[in-house]
Amino acid sequence: MNEDADALALLIGGLIISLLMFGIIIFAIINVVKIGQAVLMFGLAILAIGGGVYLIRRGWKEVQEVKQ
Repeated sequence: MNEDADALALLIGGLIISLLMFGIIIFAIINVVKIGQAVLMFGLAILAIGGGVYLIRRGWKEVQEVKQ
């Protein structure tokens, strides 16, 4: 397996997940009429952003290891 490609895939995947979940947060805030659903979406989005950031950090760490 190409380690560069794996690390890049982790970085891109993490970034996409984080951006998508950030969009869900914004949508939930705009749609405040359904407060219960907005709180649920907000919680799920925070968990997914955490997962996305983890993937970004893991991918970045692999990029640094490959460069050495």
